[in-house]
Parts: sequence; C-alpha cells; structure tokens
Amino acid sequence: MHASELTLLLNLGFIVITAAVFAFLGKLVKMPSIVAYILAGMVLGPGLGIVQLDHSLELISELGIALLLFLVGLELSLQKIKDLGRVALILGGLQVVFTASGGFLISLLMGFGLMEAVFLAATVTFSSTVVVIKLLDQKGATGRLFGRIAISLFLAQDIVVIIGLTILSGLGSGESIELLELAKGLGVAFGGMIVLLLATLLASRYVLPKPFAWASRSPDTVFIWALCWCFLVVLLAHQFHLSVEIGAFLAGIAIAQLPIHEDLHRRLHPLMTFFVAVFLVTLGVKMDLSVLGEIWG
Repeated sequence: MHASELTLLLNLGFIVITAAVFAFLGKLVKMPSIVAYILAGMVLGPGLGIVQLDHSLELISELGIALLLFLVGLELSLQKIKDLGRVALILGGLQVVFTASGGFLISLLMGFGLMEAVFLAATVTFSSTVVVIKLLDQKGATGRLFGRIAISLFLAQDIVVIIGLTILSGLGSGESIELLELAKGLGVAFGGMIVLLLATLLASRYVLPKPFAWASRSPDTVFIWALCWCFLVVLLAHQFHLSVEIGAFLAGIAIAQLPIHEDLHRRLHPLMTFFVAVFLVTLGVKMDLSVLGEIWG
C-alpha cells in the first residue's frame, strides 16, 4: 500500500471515529449533529493537527454535497413544482430578495469588495432543505399546515438556488470583470443549464423509465444505476462549465419523475449522511482559528 493511500485511510478512520464520538456527545447535550461534526473537525485539524487535508479527502467530502443536492432533486417532482402554490412562491421570493439584499449591504458596510459581497449575500440567503425536512419528520410535523408550507417554501428556494449557482458560475472569481466577459460567462452558464435541464427532463420521460423499471427488480441494481446516472449528469455539467451541485440536482429532478424515486431516496440517504458527515468534519479541519483575533468583530 502506498503512503498516500495509507494516509487517506488513516484520515478517514480518524474522521469517522471522531465524528461518531462527537455525534454521541452532542446527542447527550442535545447539540445538532451538524455542529458536532464541525467541532470534531476543529479538534482533529486546528486543535490536535492529526488530520491534514489532501486532494483525495476533499474529493470524498465534495461527494457528500453532490449526493445531498441529488437527494434534494429527488424530492422535486414536476407535480410538487406545480403544487408549490402562490404562498410558497411569494414567501420564497421575498425571503431570497430581502436576505440577499441585506447580506449584500451589510457585507459592503463591513468593507468587503463587490464580488465578495455578492458571494457572501448568496451564502446567507439559502437554508438546508434536507436538514429542515429531517427535523420536521422527527417532530412528526410534515403533514401539518406549517410543515407543508415550510417544505413548499424550501422547495421554492431550491429553484432559486440553482439560478443563483448558475449566476455565480458565470461571475467567476475575478476581482474586476468586464461587462462583455460577464455577459459571455452568464450566457454560457445559463445556456449550458438550459441544455442540461432539457436533456435530463427528456431523459426522465423517454430514456430512464424502462431501464429503471427493469432495474427496480433488484435493489442493488437500481441503487448503482441511480448513482451512475447522478455522476453521468455531473460529468455533463462539468463539460458545460457548471458546478457539480447543479449537475447532481438536475440528475435528482430527472429521477424524481419516476415511480421509484421515494425508494431510491430512502436507500441513498445513509450514503449521503456518511459523505455529508465527512464533509462537515473536513470543514472543521479547514478552519484557521489563528485569524479569529482579527475578524471576530
């Protein structure tokens, strides 16, 4: 075994063991698992210096975000989009507009540049649909009026997330961007997303139903085929210079139109939970506590 492979296995082992310990301790004090995982990463990284991030570990952690967006897409059937209703669209639109505007203005007042303010505004605008739905499910509130409105609100927000990710993909990360280059970048991003969206929806109607109906006879087969479809669309998104998240989300929407989407959601959820836990721990590992003294204000 190569040294790099041994290092990756050791890092994963430390991450899983520490995450399990902190998740257990967090449950004792009623701390959300997300916070517990980030604290575990802070202990492993800035605290003890046991885990050092490398490309392989970051790639594994990014898989969690792709699977997370894939699962969110699995919840977004076309029927649910139609049933969002006026209330969800109005609430979702107002929430995104006001939160993004407030985040943008506050970022500018704090001295951040224009592009930095745009990214920070986008960061504070959106919430985790999966986390909210999971919390509602734990409370048995998914069928109550406020639960249905909340789920519809976050599904409406998911649509805006995709638009926001597309805009940010077109903006890039430069400090100064010419209008022509910006328009070109946005055109490529939106054009690629429209092509990819049409391709996935057409595939969900004319290509995927029969193969997945056949594969559904074997739970293992349909599980692997779903992952295969997810990463295929992710690769196509990469060809259009779109983010991994957009590809995974659209792949989930395509599968959401099939009768097996609920069964797939249940089967994929544990895998997503593992990768998201790894992602959250690595997020804590990345934290540089030495700069807290400069930025706490």
